[in-house]
Amino acid sequence: MQVKDAVEIYPILPFLAVRFGIASAVPRPRRRGSAVSGREERLALLSPSAARRGYVLQTLGLERTSVSSAGFVTACTSVLTPA
Repeated sequence: MQVKDAVEIYPILPFLAVRFGIASAVPRPRRRGSAVSGREERLALLSPSAARRGYVLQTLGLERTSVSSAGFVTACTSVLTPA
């Protein structure tokens, strides 16, 4: 419900930029002695673009649907998410 209220006030892309800008400012713990392969680096560069598209589409959907419909769709898709 907070996202739906927020996108009524703010444009979607600036809202997501602020949301993920705050999240990226939080430091992540790193494992000592872990080497990252070239394949992992390439995948790490591709995943944010896929996630970005997903969040934009999800937020556009939240803007255009009711809260109860969004909750229903989220509940249905979370069952299909692999562990």
